[in-house]
Amino acid sequence: MQTNTAYTRAQKRVREIKGFYHHVGVFIIVMLFFLVLRAFGFRFYFVNFDAVDPAFGDWLDWNLIFFPGIWLVVLIVHAVQVFWLKSERLRNWEQRKLKEILDKEQN
Repeated sequence: MQTNTAYTRAQKRVREIKGFYHHVGVFIIVMLFFLVLRAFGFRFYFVNFDAVDPAFGDWLDWNLIFFPGIWLVVLIVHAVQVFWLKSERLRNWEQRKLKEILDKEQN
């Protein structure tokens, strides 16, 4: 029983780490897309931002700064949760809760 529980915990941990790396990969791909779009893509649609709307270029720049910034904060929180927040107290709570649920199901 103990080996099975350890294996299940290891599987869960691997899924958490894999999910974090997937999150990092998606972040990098989307940010590269935004950089390419900002550098080259909008030139094909608008020759001059100021001709369309004087504030459009500023609005676009702020969005391309804040969106990645907010996402980066979320990514950092995800990293903290996966790699550093797994304290002994939290692990003990998870084990107690798991045991409690299994005991209820057996009775």
